[in-house]
Amino acid sequence: MDSNKRSSSVFLNSLNIRTEVEEHPDVLVAGAGVMGLFYALHLQKILPKAKILVVDKHQRPTYKIGESTLSNFTKFCNDHVLPPEFMLRLFAVKDGLQFYGVDHPEQTFSDAAHVDIGGLDVSYQVERDVLELLLCRVAQRKGIQVLFDCKINAEESTINTASKHVPVALSRERFDLKPKFVCDATGEASVFASKFQKPVRDQTAWNTNAYWGYFRQKSSANTDIKLPHWNRVATRHLCFPEGWVWFIRLLSWEGTSIENLTRMIDYLLDQHEAGVPEDKLPCVTQLAERFGCAYKVVMSIGITVRTDADEAIGRDVVERDAEARFNYWRTKYRILNETMSHFDLEEYAGRTFFVRKRLAYRVPQVTGRGWLAIGNASGFTNPIYSPGMNVGVLQSFKASEVTAKSFFHGDLSENNLIEIYRDWHEKTLDFLGKDVRFWYNCFRHRDLFESMLGTKMAFITGNEFLNFRAGMMWDDLAWVWGAFDEKFCAYVNQTLDLLDDTFPDGKLPAVDEQIRSSIRNAGQALVQQHLLPNLTTAPWGRYFSNYDDRLNRTPGKTRRTRGNYEFVQCTSCGHWRADYMSTCPMCGEKTETPFSYPIHTA
Repeated sequence: MDSNKRSSSVFLNSLNIRTEVEEHPDVLVAGAGVMGLFYALHLQKILPKAKILVVDKHQRPTYKIGESTLSNFTKFCNDHVLPPEFMLRLFAVKDGLQFYGVDHPEQTFSDAAHVDIGGLDVSYQVERDVLELLLCRVAQRKGIQVLFDCKINAEESTINTASKHVPVALSRERFDLKPKFVCDATGEASVFASKFQKPVRDQTAWNTNAYWGYFRQKSSANTDIKLPHWNRVATRHLCFPEGWVWFIRLLSWEGTSIENLTRMIDYLLDQHEAGVPEDKLPCVTQLAERFGCAYKVVMSIGITVRTDADEAIGRDVVERDAEARFNYWRTKYRILNETMSHFDLEEYAGRTFFVRKRLAYRVPQVTGRGWLAIGNASGFTNPIYSPGMNVGVLQSFKASEVTAKSFFHGDLSENNLIEIYRDWHEKTLDFLGKDVRFWYNCFRHRDLFESMLGTKMAFITGNEFLNFRAGMMWDDLAWVWGAFDEKFCAYVNQTLDLLDDTFPDGKLPAVDEQIRSSIRNAGQALVQQHLLPNLTTAPWGRYFSNYDDRLNRTPGKTRRTRGNYEFVQCTSCGHWRADYMSTCPMCGEKTETPFSYPIHTA
């Protein structure tokens, strides 16, 4: 460990309101990542007098993948962190999701299938370590103690008893923590949860691998890429039978010192607390100059493929590095290869390519006597719509509510409340595992892509027409994008039963027209007869380019009508923003007539 890294932890730890280590916290959170800090922030909101200690083994927030966010993330940030006008001084704006379907290698741009949703909310594409630093400072300013370079001795810890004991080493000092309740948010390490049962990563089960890097676009003119609506600032997914590719535009602060970045974040938090209006805020360019911060716009591009397909491509590629695997899939599909020709590879966090094998795993035990696990410490499936970040927000919300109620009832044992959390988690993870296979199967043919994906988008959105401006609610926990809707789950199961997704002889079997028709009809019936009658309103045409208000795919309709938000491009710098904003977050250009807010009450 170099002195600079050590000084980062000393600097961040010095920002806590309490200078002495809280050795008898009410709640100990292991892990200062997004999920651990979300949990701590919401718990502090509902238990303001609770003593909460967050510890992390790293010297500072570190690089992690996971950059696209959805409505529930925005709602949580509105409640606990910052509103969009401030968040967009740190992160790139995002307008929904774009999906492009490519079902054979030589397919051209004009033949690609397309499904999208947008205009619903203002969400973000985030650099994870910057997000974690922001959440850390919000937590510290609220009185939550966050300590870096604080390593847990898991072997000597006892957490499944009424009297808990967790020894930690902070820099060179040792402390014996005695918390009343423990939250394991240590990510894949599952420091506490794995003490009881090791995470299961079945080598024979359906799974996926991921390869990714960071790129700079050669030209700012997105019109060079000939896919429908590519110029929108959505999280883009280019899907093919064996997997999919993400394109996520990031505002990156890579290379900026932790001290300068923290000073800039604190300034924004101060401005928000002081009620400074959006049109008085400095833009990104001004903030960077004032605080000595370096920034650039990069594109995170990653390929996530079925493990069985990845392993069938031949040992000459399989045994080579991540870049070789990335380029194998890139060059197999003409559209992907031509799209990638518009980007140059960048070094990021000291590397060029990253790899993660067999992404999905389960943690068998996620609760116990006065403890629970959240986020990747409790399992993971696939990044197809960032469940690690977005379902994780819901999970942190539920876990903190359960924790608070346990304190309220004075029962921190493995009581009924903890069992409710465990059951919710297991049902959610079971659903997400099947849902990943559902997504991947819809990439196999254009008919499946348009019918299955349209149905899925409808259930992801649910009643968000009403809830997009609200904070996190219990209704969000009951929805989880269809996970707890029995009829939608039955549709997913029936679809998977119809589709043979084994991988004999190195390629997926064809899906005949009769099966495609059956799946298409079942999806349409589900939406028209079950989903729509149970929604308060369903103005789908505002949010989908290719569908009408009843979610019927409409030939000739290629644009969305106005949704809750419209996103416009700055005439000076080309940066995007919601058109109710009076200034460009990037360059500060004024908007003469910002759109009146709110637009729709739906």
